[in-house]
Amino acid sequence: MFQFTPPRRVPAAGIDRIASPYAALAVVISAMSPHERFETIIVTLDRERRGRTILVVTGTAEADALLGIADMIAELAIGDPDAGGVVIASVRPGGGIETGDFERWEEADEICADAGFDLVEWFVLGASIHCPRELGEVGPRW
Repeated sequence: MFQFTPPRRVPAAGIDRIASPYAALAVVISAMSPHERFETIIVTLDRERRGRTILVVTGTAEADALLGIADMIAELAIGDPDAGGVVIASVRPGGGIETGDFERWEEADEICADAGFDLVEWFVLGASIHCPRELGEVGPRW
């Protein structure tokens, strides 16, 4: 489980590097709906790990929604020489880690790698904050 203390400010897009899980979560939380709902927040990063775009996909209650989102981001990144990485956050109100989340992490990571960029982190935000990569003892990519 991840313990989060917000930074003093949210990193500025195209200027500040998103170089820690704390900075990434500050961006994610700033984009979250104020109402509890299933949604996925995507933060695309350039090669210097500066934020580029924030996308919010609503209605992502199915755990496998991550894979469709990874496919979508990979399609958008094809041919973009500045695509460097992505941070994805699945909001699961009242929930948390689900069976198969590590396998989902592995598959999404492979989709991103095949498209030429890094899946830097996948957060699951529910009753607490988790990073499914930790279930397989995959180290952080910050």
